[in-house]
Amino acid sequence: YPASAHARDSKGRLALHLAATNSTGSEDVPKMVEQLLAAAPDTATAVDGDGDLPIHEAAWGSPVAVLLVRQAAPETAHGGHAEVVRQLLAAAPATASVGTNEGDKPLHLAAHGGHAEVVRLLLAAATATAGNSRGGTPLHAAARMGCLLVVEQLLAVAPAAALAANNDKESPLHLAAEYGKPATVVALLAAAPAAATARDERGC
Repeated sequence: YPASAHARDSKGRLALHLAATNSTGSEDVPKMVEQLLAAAPDTATAVDGDGDLPIHEAAWGSPVAVLLVRQAAPETAHGGHAEVVRQLLAAAPATASVGTNEGDKPLHLAAHGGHAEVVRLLLAAATATAGNSRGGTPLHAAARMGCLLVVEQLLAVAPAAALAANNDKESPLHLAAEYGKPATVVALLAAAPAAATARDERGC
């Protein structure tokens, strides 16, 4: 019933949005996404009431799952819905570069959530240094959260991002230091020693 695949809830979400953020961890989720895409392929590029695409939901994962992953192993976190991201990229490759209302691309969301496998997939389809509305790159997001594995992934493809400044003139090193992520600080200093003398808009 393709028409039902286009039905929206009170928040403007399609069934595909909800499937993409499904937090059960069930192996049936990719199959469900496959069926939804087969019924209505155009839903891969549909935004919900918050301006989010299904791939944004999948790259971020459920808020509860993200919290649990961070608490369990913040330096080496894995999570997100990698198989669903793969499916959505196949259905609509251009969505890898589309931002939310705040300008966050799927890569920002995956980096912020510490989802290493999702980051790997998105790096093959999107620019590692793209900024959001605050001027932040995916490396800013990963550095703030202290996911060392994702920080290393991003530095491997875009080492110069270690010196990138957001709208507040903060580098990823500023954020790692401010939020108390020592291993990330070490990695960023190794990639860009000059970041140690960079100052933000407060002169810090």
